[in-house]
Amino acid sequence: SRYPSDTGVLNNGAFVISDHLTTMAEILAGVGYHTRAAVSISTVDKGRNFDQGFQTYNSKLGDSWILPADTMYARMQGLREGQVSPGFFWAHFSDPHEPYDAHGLVDNSVEVVLADEVLSVVPISNYKPTRIGLDLPAGRTTLQLRSGVPFQVRNLGVRSQSEVELEYHVSGWATEPVQVDLTTGKPAQAKLVVNLNDKPDEKATLQQRYAREVTFADRYVGKLLEDLKAEGAYDETLIIFLSDHGEALGEHDAIGHVGTLYDVMMRIPLIIKPPAGMGFSPGTRRSDQAAVVDVLPTLLGLLEMSGMPGARGRDLLAAGAEQAPTAVFMETHKPESQRTLFGLRTDTGKVIFNPDNEGWEYYDLKTDPGELENLAGKGHQAFEEHRNLLWGMLARFGFSTDLAPDDAEIDPLTAEMLRSLGY
Repeated sequence: SRYPSDTGVLNNGAFVISDHLTTMAEILAGVGYHTRAAVSISTVDKGRNFDQGFQTYNSKLGDSWILPADTMYARMQGLREGQVSPGFFWAHFSDPHEPYDAHGLVDNSVEVVLADEVLSVVPISNYKPTRIGLDLPAGRTTLQLRSGVPFQVRNLGVRSQSEVELEYHVSGWATEPVQVDLTTGKPAQAKLVVNLNDKPDEKATLQQRYAREVTFADRYVGKLLEDLKAEGAYDETLIIFLSDHGEALGEHDAIGHVGTLYDVMMRIPLIIKPPAGMGFSPGTRRSDQAAVVDVLPTLLGLLEMSGMPGARGRDLLAAGAEQAPTAVFMETHKPESQRTLFGLRTDTGKVIFNPDNEGWEYYDLKTDPGELENLAGKGHQAFEEHRNLLWGMLARFGFSTDLAPDDAEIDPLTAEMLRSLGY
């Protein structure tokens, strides 16, 4: 129940969770819950202290930086073997994730060529990095990446016990063969890590891929629920389903989930299934705003545990919570985002502040839900009200509008991983 500016974790890969912060898993472990998690992406691995409070935390990814839903379902089955009650489980799914596995819609590839010999055929319509073993002579070895369709070099890396330099030049979508130079002072064995993706030929294809990714993940989330029902544990289990961000599919000229505070990236699903017998009507849909910071207070309320001191969120299921006016705070930070932005959303409007140029945006969400017409500075009283609300919230939280350095320290392997994941 903390914001990034509270925790200091402003970007993926460059920050770790401080030991003095308290996690949901730590709270539950402290009152006797057996806490287990399996995560599917390297940005939340043990090395960044995301395992605080978990007795078992499986973040092993092998040769990949992201794992698909079928693999994660199998891992959750393993975690739940020998389950001891009470238990808290975090099942983490990363698909759908840009650039969106086509799941058979198309099956494009890139050839990795050395001296007219095809060393490997790399799939580029799914999200799986390919490792290619190389025996490199001393000096320079030049490879080519070539395909009959435009492709993007997501990331190239090299793994070797010897010093091997890698160099390539490509910007945007490659339509001609890409030259890759590997240079070593002595013969070396190396693995070339190739992470490429093709270009959906039109917006409709992009949307189809995204839908297939959602369907794939949904299938395995459904299997988890079916397992609980088969075991007779579903009714007594508290289940909270949510996402960490939305996804842009061309809106505002953006694809993915980095860099803006528009609703396509900020709106997420939140579904809560309380244990049976607590008096809640199944299938109830709420229209008031909620935020990720509300999850912990709501969980503690359902478990009849004391609230967390200083929590930013609210108990969504407390008496009268649906009628309470809400304002959701949001932020994104450089260098992962091109701009540091702070925002505030109410039921009627959204204001966004860019501290770099002191620029403002304001959108009337009732008349302009797509956030296409910036009304800031056009004499709208609602803009002034939302701006004052944001200023007040920043002051109350003690947040600086110049928090993140332009160039946070990231080690080379983490930088490689972030490029591969689209950050």
